[in-house]
Amino acid sequence: MIDSNAELIDGRQHDDKSTIRAAVYARYSSDMQSPDSAIDQIDRIKYYNERKLIRLLKYPSDRFHVTIDENWVLKDEAESGRVADRHGYEIIVDGIRKHQFEVLIVDDLSRLTRSLGDQIDLYNLLKFKGIELYSVCEGISSEAPNAKTFFQIKGMVNELGNDINALRTRRGQESRVLKGFSAGDTRYGYSTRPTQLRMQGGREIPSHFEIVVNPDEAKVVNQIYDWFLSGWGRAAIAKELNQRGIPSSKRSQAICGKTCNWNPTPILGILQSEKYIGIWKWGKTRTVTNPETKRNVRLKNPENEWVEHLEGKNIREDLAIVNFDKWKQVQEKLARNKRIYRESSTAAEVCNKTRHTGGSARYLFAGIFKCGSCGGPMCLVNARYYGCFTYYRKDKKKCSNQRTIKRDKVEPRVLKKIISVLSDEEYLKRASTMLNDRIKSRMKLTPDELKRFELERSELETEVSNLLKFIATHGNISQSVSDSLAQKERRLGYVDQRVKYLKSVNLESILVTPFALRSKVEKFWSLVDTDPTEANPVLRRLLPEGLTFYPTGDLELKQRNQWNSGWEINGSVGIAPDLGFSNLTDGGERGIRTLVAVSHKHAFQACSFSHSDISPV
Repeated sequence: MIDSNAELIDGRQHDDKSTIRAAVYARYSSDMQSPDSAIDQIDRIKYYNERKLIRLLKYPSDRFHVTIDENWVLKDEAESGRVADRHGYEIIVDGIRKHQFEVLIVDDLSRLTRSLGDQIDLYNLLKFKGIELYSVCEGISSEAPNAKTFFQIKGMVNELGNDINALRTRRGQESRVLKGFSAGDTRYGYSTRPTQLRMQGGREIPSHFEIVVNPDEAKVVNQIYDWFLSGWGRAAIAKELNQRGIPSSKRSQAICGKTCNWNPTPILGILQSEKYIGIWKWGKTRTVTNPETKRNVRLKNPENEWVEHLEGKNIREDLAIVNFDKWKQVQEKLARNKRIYRESSTAAEVCNKTRHTGGSARYLFAGIFKCGSCGGPMCLVNARYYGCFTYYRKDKKKCSNQRTIKRDKVEPRVLKKIISVLSDEEYLKRASTMLNDRIKSRMKLTPDELKRFELERSELETEVSNLLKFIATHGNISQSVSDSLAQKERRLGYVDQRVKYLKSVNLESILVTPFALRSKVEKFWSLVDTDPTEANPVLRRLLPEGLTFYPTGDLELKQRNQWNSGWEINGSVGIAPDLGFSNLTDGGERGIRTLVAVSHKHAFQACSFSHSDISPV
């Protein structure tokens, strides 16, 4: 950054002075001000620098030459100093963080920011990075002994000025509103035209804007209301307006740069606005800066702070565009749609919860049956029949399986097949053997565990005894000794309980027999009869891969009793922790899944249903 070599600077040779690089920042806040304001600030700073009128403390003019780097001459035009998200300001702050220059020069500290907090943060950043800030108007450097105090006072003055200006601006806007003029609160369907001219900065500025109905846009507003009442959705209305090439609002055009930029959000705003029936209220919201994100957000004002146009006149009939009865019908429909949306959202939330946890299923095989054509779930397409969820509820283009299967015939047959597998003697024998092998493997660690805990118990008993003797000898004890004694006594109690448990463990008493497994299966079977929805999560554990439905025959034929139609349902059964074996499994395991492939006939073809078994629809 600092060049101590002899170079040409501003056309002059300097052999004995180092060169430092300076950045310049300028800003003006209102589009009512002269566009030349920022340029004037920059020219003034350059003028002062050329004549060495800028008194830097860290880089005095007798030892350094200050050169203004044109790459770091930045400005923000028509930007408020109350917010930090300004393009030029953000670049300057980034340059400070990366130490791209040694000096930052501004015409006035308020050009950088009008926020006290931001000003203090900026000062601290400058000091940390070793960059000097100089303000021409105040004639002060950030390296001055009293600079921080000055920054704080200046920040408070600027922030107070902001608040006073805001109050004055609101007072002027309220005055305009009470007289029926616009305060920037018009929307699509209306236009404004100035009724007065006032002098500002040597220029005539339009003022006192009157609100009038825009006939072309008013027709569009009524058309939107008519379409909505006839059953069109907001997205469909926006699409139609874009296809017809009808220009959207001026604000929308400015944001995206397109003439037609209709979407459901502004359509909703038009449908909800009471301005179209002549009710004009101003000051419903206010803009504040979020102290965490430094972004502007809009908050709702209390109703007693709202201001009505034309000194509180209830209805501005001259600005009414939509018939009151039509507007009321639209509000009722919007409220009805909102209620339906909330109900459907709640139902969807319950459905999602059911899908993931299996705890609130509406029927026994929810989330278990799968379509063999697309791999998606099977669902109840009505109260009596299962069908492919993808075909009947999602997208028929993604699955061609339109076959349905009767619920009251498939469920009993599948359950009968599952219970026959679980009750098979060979299955129970192999399952109990696998469980017992795991139990024995874990219990092999018991002697080592017992030995380790007995040794720890002996050491703890000695330590506790020593601490008690110390307390008996010295009387009053410190807090650290008391805490240590309490901690060791708690640990001793736990270790003692663990030793007693390990000594009492009887391996033979916890081994599983086929008879015990059969009793668990019988309990599950009774649960299916008494509460099918509670049995659903158990079934999900028993059928970890689900049951896959493969339609047979011609999928295009859907008539009842079609002879060449049928189903083939495949799956495999395992043992689940829901049956009461979770205490025999390792910590993070979801249960011992003994897929019945251990006995090939248990990796069963659950059903092979032809027309005689189940009548497809």
